[in-house]
Amino acid sequence: MFYALSSDYHYLDVWKRPAGTSYIDALPETPPLPWTWLTETELEFYVAEYSHSGFTGGLNWYRAMDLSWEHRKSYGNERTTVPYYFIGSEQDADLEGWHGDDPLTKLGDHHADVRDVRMLKAAGHMMQMEKPAETTATMLEFLRRNGE
Repeated sequence: MFYALSSDYHYLDVWKRPAGTSYIDALPETPPLPWTWLTETELEFYVAEYSHSGFTGGLNWYRAMDLSWEHRKSYGNERTTVPYYFIGSEQDADLEGWHGDDPLTKLGDHHADVRDVRMLKAAGHMMQMEKPAETTATMLEFLRRNGE
């Protein structure tokens, strides 16, 4: 999943597989490690942690999507009022595939005080792993600006 959601692969291509293809079989062949943004040691850390704790929490987010959607419907016309900053990535499958043609223009529909939108280049859904220095620098800049 790390590789499939990264900028190294176009994740939405998994949906182009023939009908009946299992999700696991639709995922791309993963190149050997190390990648430019993930080492074998780092991946072993994730495997060890998930082996210890399980991945139930992450899966429950998806299992509860319908329930969460129903719960959030009552807030559909409300906007947050706190300062809002957005960091995204230009190759994020989530933005490309599930939020309409131009999701960034809709941020103001949900947040009254959109202060900045920053898109990281050459990063996918795993932007915090693919571009850790840029992600952190942008977060720190936003925090500094909000404190002014």
